[in-house]
Amino acid sequence: MPDPRDHLGGALEAEPVELAALNARYGLEMQPETVPELLERFALQIGEPLSGGWVPQR
Repeated sequence: MPDPRDHLGGALEAEPVELAALNARYGLEMQPETVPELLERFALQIGEPLSGGWVPQR
């Protein structure tokens, strides 16, 4: 099943109004402005495979 954020360009690229509507639809809270700091803090890169063998379900 496709991620509903895909058509928005992902959570980081989505227009704030569109992301807010998606969050309301699914009862989510997102703070995309915190992503860069989180990536740096945990030494992660978007698209980098996670260790431990976890694979996202498709």
